[in-house]
Amino acid sequence: MSSSDQTYFFRGYVAIQSDLGLDDVARSISQHMLGGISFGGRERRIRDELDAIYAETFGVRFILVEQLEEMILEFHSTRKLGDAVELDLSVHVLTMLKDWPDGTVSLLD
Repeated sequence: MSSSDQTYFFRGYVAIQSDLGLDDVARSISQHMLGGISFGGRERRIRDELDAIYAETFGVRFILVEQLEEMILEFHSTRKLGDAVELDLSVHVLTMLKDWPDGTVSLLD
């Protein structure tokens, strides 16, 4: 199989520290790396008891989850085909957000 025939499942997680609230962090990150698309879906309770919102673009869902001491930006392809190769894009997203002015971003331990 050539590399052009291969399918991929993108995924990753980064930790976010910011003095901003969940909605403002989402808006700021979206402006910085997602072209300003809106996050929403809080009412769907996609992370059970944790406050979370999400946005989808180009077949990737970005989920911002508020936890006690930090926020987590989680991302993954919206579909996973059975033979898809998983690619962790955490380092790439970290690099995209290294100059983000509204907080700091790090890899999860």
